[in-house]
Amino acid sequence: MAGMSDRYQYRAYVEQWRRAGLELERIHAEELRRYRYDPADVDAAFEMGDSYTGPPRFAAGLVEMQRLLKELARRQGFLAAR
Repeated sequence: MAGMSDRYQYRAYVEQWRRAGLELERIHAEELRRYRYDPADVDAAFEMGDSYTGPPRFAAGLVEMQRLLKELARRQGFLAAR
């Protein structure tokens, strides 16, 4: 069971992350306020999608990343081989 000093440290740690989260939100909001919309940027992003000639993608990026990480874990011996 955690002692009083451990509890104090845990609470201090959580409070530190809470304050950091608030500060990061403030910074993000400030950056968004300073951002200037450029239609050319949007057009360039759409053009990249329109010009894609690779195979169709049916899996979400997160699913693909999880598959790759699982394979890496297998190769490094963290998971049993298939």
